[in-house]
Amino acid sequence: MKKATLTIWTLIIFFGTTITLTAQAAKSECFQIAQNDCVEFEKGGEHTGKAPDGSFHKKTISPGQTICLSHYVTNQPQFTLGEKGPKWPTDSWGVVDDTVCFYKNL
Repeated sequence: MKKATLTIWTLIIFFGTTITLTAQAAKSECFQIAQNDCVEFEKGGEHTGKAPDGSFHKKTISPGQTICLSHYVTNQPQFTLGEKGPKWPTDSWGVVDDTVCFYKNL
C-alpha cells in the first residue's frame, strides 16, 4: 500500500526553531478505469496524469463520486461523472492515456 502526502505542517518551536511534520493518508495503488466502466470512490480519492503539453495534472475526487471512462479522443480518455453525467472533472481536462492514475482513499 502506498501512502500519499496530504499536508505538511510546520511547527514553530521556541526561539524560531522549526520542525516539519508530514501527515500521511492511506491510498490505493495506481489503477486505471477500463473503457465503458465506472468506479465509485466511497471515501474519495485522487486522479493524476500528464497533459499533452507535459504539464502534471492532479484532481481530488470527492467522497461518493462515481467516475466513468466513456470514450477516447485521440489518446486522451474522456471521463464523466456517473454513466450519463457531465464531463469530469472539467470540459477542458485532458490527460494522456498512459499517464493516467486513479487512487482511492482507504
